[in-house]
Amino acid sequence: MVSVDRLKGFFCNLPPAKLSPEQEEKLIERLAKLVVRYGMEPPALITLTAFKPISTITSLTVLFWIAPFLDIAGMHGYEYSLLFAKKENVERLINKIEELSKSPQSK
Repeated sequence: MVSVDRLKGFFCNLPPAKLSPEQEEKLIERLAKLVVRYGMEPPALITLTAFKPISTITSLTVLFWIAPFLDIAGMHGYEYSLLFAKKENVERLINKIEELSKSPQSK
């Protein structure tokens, strides 16, 4: 029989079950700044707009399985998967990218 302490070692690095509003805002800010810094606003906005209706399904079926590889690369894959699981976060990201691309400080 396996002890409970032994099982805790296997499950200590589980991804978070949900993001706090502060974490969501931080991830949205980080992604929007990255998109604007590299001048990728048009393709990002087109992709996010097309992605929004299926974001919940896609984040759970695709991003969740890619997340471990993103973690190896230093990105927080599970957090991004949880972020895109909510359609309103995709809309918030679109709005943030538009806001940052219009501000003179970002250019």
